[in-house]
Parts: sequence; structure tokens; C-alpha cells
Amino acid sequence: MFDTVLHRQVLVAALVLLAGVAGVAAGTPVTIDNTSPPVQKIDTSVAQTDTTNESQNLTATVVHDGDDLEFGPTHGQNVSIRTNADAGTKLMVELRENGAYTDQYEATVSENGTATLSLDLRSLEPGTNVSLVVRHGQQTLTKASGVVTELSVTFVHEGDRLVVQQATDQTIRVETNAGAGTNLTIEAKSGGEFLKASGVTVAEDGMATGTFDFDDVASGTEFTVSVRDGSRTLAETDGVILNESAMATETTTDAPTETTTDDTETTADDTKTTADVPETTTQGDSESGVPGFGVPVALLALVAGVALARRA
Repeated sequence: MFDTVLHRQVLVAALVLLAGVAGVAAGTPVTIDNTSPPVQKIDTSVAQTDTTNESQNLTATVVHDGDDLEFGPTHGQNVSIRTNADAGTKLMVELRENGAYTDQYEATVSENGTATLSLDLRSLEPGTNVSLVVRHGQQTLTKASGVVTELSVTFVHEGDRLVVQQATDQTIRVETNAGAGTNLTIEAKSGGEFLKASGVTVAEDGMATGTFDFDDVASGTEFTVSVRDGSRTLAETDGVILNESAMATETTTDAPTETTTDDTETTADDTKTTADVPETTTQGDSESGVPGFGVPVALLALVAGVALARRA
């Protein structure tokens, strides 16, 4: 019975197959399912965050004067990188200390083709060799080496001590070899007590200027002004706060010293000139014996006098 059922199934399948062949031969259209998954379109409008092609010939240069970089042991040491990478490209800058990895910074290329980063080198001692490695992805664009220099700060003022007026908008200026853009603090104290402070930024010419309001401080107050980088004191000097009249007195006191010296020199010259005149007069009196007459006239007068005496 098993064989009979199997034979029937085979027979039915054969009949179905024959019917399909017959339909094709008779021209009956056969429907073919061409349905396929829809093709996914790519959205080309997606914004690119870093579109620089690694195959592009990227170049970069660390901008600095001289053969090597020079850094002060402070924070805010700005470094500028010039590159042909597209604006918005992110560069990674690796900082190495005496050849060993220290830190890594990210810098974004601007529209003018430069990328700027600010280094914090407060932990480095003067004389430490540093190097910068600029990368984009796995590609090394450039390397630059330098050294941490001794930081110098000098107060710019006239006279032996710093003098400011008891008024608003008083400026205290310093000159330093810290890099342009370095942020420092100028702080004034009197008797150990805090007076005023001003945050300053080093300009391209190495100058930094702090502005202070001393109108509420008593005239004659002596103070110590210092330049600080965080908790470190870089330089100190002494100063005094004077009101307007005291400032005028101090200026007047200083001025005559220079004028008196000049007058002394002038008086000496005048004395010398006056001394020359009497020498000529004395010489004339000695030769003639009578002011205004020469030797011959004097002899004639003498002879005439003798002749008159004999007649008498």
C-alpha cells in the first residue's frame, strides 16, 4: 500500500509538470516574481567633521623664530602651526619631554590655514628639552624641537622705585621673555595685606600692562608689587602710592637737581669770561701809567713840565 501511495504522488507531480509545459507551449503567459529589496540611497548631505583625505599631500610647519623653539616654564605658551589642511581639520600635537611622552593637545585648523594650541609647561625646569610631533590620524606631518628657558620679568618704571598716583586707571608695566599670550598676575600688597591685583597677558613685544584703582588707598602707602604665575612669584619690586600734590612735590624736588647742575656749569663759564676782561685792562694800565694815553704822550708831557719849571 505504501508503494501505491508513493506512485500516486509521483503521478500527480508529473501531471502538474506536464500541464506547465503545455501552458508554455500554448503561449500562456507565465508570471515571474521579480520583486527585490529596494536599493538604499546614500545621503550625501551629511556634514563632514574632518574631510581631509589621508591620501592628500598634507604639510605642516610649527611657526617660530630661530632654529629652535623657546618656551618659558609657564602656562599659556602659545604655539602656531601653519598647514595646507582644510579648515576644520583636527590635528593632534604630541608633547615630549627629553624624548618621553608628556601630554597631547588637539588643535583645529582655522580658515586662514593655521592651528593654535596653548601649552602648560609649569612643571618643566629651565633647560628641559621638549619636542612637538604634529599628526593627522596615523600620519606624522611635522616635528619641532626646543628648550625651556629661564623666565625673566622686569618692571618698567622711572627712578629707584615704582611710584603710582592715588587715582584710578594706574598702570604697572612689566617686560618678560614669556611667550606672547602668556597669562600672568600683577599683585600689590602692603604690610603683607592684599591691596589690588590685575590679570595681564603678554603681548607680541613682550610687554604686559596691568591696570589698578588706587584711589581708595592712603597717600604715602608703601607697597610691594609682584608678578605671579599661579602660585609662583616671578619678580618683585617696591613702590609707593602718592596723591596728586605729593606727586608734584616729588617731581619738583627732582627737577631742580638737574637745573642747578646746568646753572653751575653756566656760572663757571661766565666767571671764566669775566676773568679774561680784567687781564686786558690791567695790561693797558701797566704799560701807559695813565688810562687812555700811550708812552710817547706821557714822555712829551714830562718834558713840557720840566721846561715850564726852568722858565719859572
